[in-house]
Amino acid sequence: MKSEDRLDEKLKYCELFSFYGNLLTDRQKDIFQLYYYQDLSLGEISTELSISRQAVHDAIHKSQKLLYLYEKQLSFYAMFCKRDHYRKIIKEEMTNIAEIINESKLSERIDDLNKKIHNVNRLLDLLE
Repeated sequence: MKSEDRLDEKLKYCELFSFYGNLLTDRQKDIFQLYYYQDLSLGEISTELSISRQAVHDAIHKSQKLLYLYEKQLSFYAMFCKRDHYRKIIKEEMTNIAEIINESKLSERIDDLNKKIHNVNRLLDLLE
């Protein structure tokens, strides 16, 4: 696996953990945070927690599976990403509207302004 892919995978697990981490056991949370947030190796975690390296590996693997399962069932992260995407588009559209309004030839740009307002309203409907 490429280092970029590993980084993307790590980021995805951390994002899922921010949504569903409280659904894990305390032990799973501790091991997950040591591995992903403090970047400790399996050996370092096993030493710190006085458990076997295999137990650390199993806990991380189980946590990963659970986080993906929770997302598959609940889709909170996917909904968040979708809303975040639409918010960015709305922000761009509102910036465009403000620029059009600030132009001196507003009467010539009314059609553009109406299209932008329509797009913003359509995106707002998608967020509901």
